[in-house]
Amino acid sequence: AQYLFGQGSTFESHFLDATQLIPEALCALGATNLVSKQDSTESMAHFELSHEIMLEYGDYLCSEVGGLDELVDDANMRWNQAFVEVVYLERKRACIWDGKEYDSTRDYALDRIIVHMLRGNMLKEAAALLKDERFVRGRLLSFGWEEGTKKHVRDCEAVVSKVKEQGSKARLDPSALMGRAYERIASVLREEEKKGDSDARPWSPYEAGLAFQETAFSLTEMGLWKQAISHFEVSSEMLL
Repeated sequence: AQYLFGQGSTFESHFLDATQLIPEALCALGATNLVSKQDSTESMAHFELSHEIMLEYGDYLCSEVGGLDELVDDANMRWNQAFVEVVYLERKRACIWDGKEYDSTRDYALDRIIVHMLRGNMLKEAAALLKDERFVRGRLLSFGWEEGTKKHVRDCEAVVSKVKEQGSKARLDPSALMGRAYERIASVLREEEKKGDSDARPWSPYEAGLAFQETAFSLTEMGLWKQAISHFEVSSEMLL
């Protein structure tokens, strides 16, 4: 382009024509709208974007037809990996998953970090964290015995589903993953039962019984009958 400009060619005039045609084409498509305003001293014109059409076009580009779906998926995976690296590794190093002081960042991580790991295709890291006793305790203390268990069960089932989807490539045993993750829940609940009421979370046999019920149903769906029966028995003892 610089060479053509230097040679005094018609490139510059064609370029100017193109810059005028582009907004006209966008107006014809309805993506922009030329708005003119005039007062007593001067007249002004500017383009307004149609956000709805731009959004629709963005959705189109992100679809398989638009051709950018792989790029978007890759960007999404990398962003989630970066997020996890910053949040998870920092927490792991500091060992404060079950800290007593209020921390909104930690609460978000306890709730959603596994989801980000799944989006980042970090199955091994997710499996390891689901079996981390301090992470499990942090969840139960932050969200309650029953609600914290529900979150853990939800994430375990999501990771197991992803592992099954990837098959041998994931290099993880879904049954062992779920069994050990739920063993951690049982272990934490039994420890907290011995402690009784604490500043962090009052002990509730009823909630704990419902928590064991959640893991028992999940184990049943997985076909881990022996462990499921054990969890059902503990649940019955606490609820009766």
